[in-house]
Amino acid sequence: MITLSASHFVKVSAGALLIFLFCGNIQPAWLQNGSGKAFCCADTERPDTEYYVVQGAQQFLDSYSNLLMFMQKTESGAAENINTDDAGFYLAKALENMKAANDTYFKLKTIAAQTPYNLIVIYRLKSFDYDGFYNSNLKNLNSQIFSDAKTYLLKGDVRGIYAKMYANTSELIDAVSGMITAYESGSIQPLSQTWRANYLFSGTLLFGQFVAEVFNNIDAK
Repeated sequence: MITLSASHFVKVSAGALLIFLFCGNIQPAWLQNGSGKAFCCADTERPDTEYYVVQGAQQFLDSYSNLLMFMQKTESGAAENINTDDAGFYLAKALENMKAANDTYFKLKTIAAQTPYNLIVIYRLKSFDYDGFYNSNLKNLNSQIFSDAKTYLLKGDVRGIYAKMYANTSELIDAVSGMITAYESGSIQPLSQTWRANYLFSGTLLFGQFVAEVFNNIDAK
């Protein structure tokens, strides 16, 4: 389940936001050829945006995967009374991956700040029926996270979405670092830190998926 949602997040939320929105062509050309060069910019010195989009999402997911492995190892240790010394390895990898994702999202945020918006797409975002879409497709799911996504999209503030992703990964670095501190002090399962990190990870994925679904919908019009 997590992998499927994550793939949606990688291919649509991240890619559509940076390439589809800022490109002068309303159709996301990167879907046709998979090349970051489809990003509408005559400057050949510009970084490969598709590379950063996919890399950031991959690093984020690698970090979450390692957090879940840590949880699995500690759960197994508690249930089966086995040694969980290797659980700390997964926490260290989760932190390493999240620091890499944070750096990548900073690069994405910087590129977005330097790239003009596609005003046609901005208009579609501002005129989209968010409440109708939520009630028809997402009712009874996490309304607060959808409301957060709607706040950005309704204003056409896609740069703000990337800033949020950067801020979320910064917060996750702090959360995982706290888990490592607790674990190294002898707490086999630092529950409060684990719950906080898991909430931040899953909330960020869900935020990205909601954004992706809106972009899919306006692209279909």
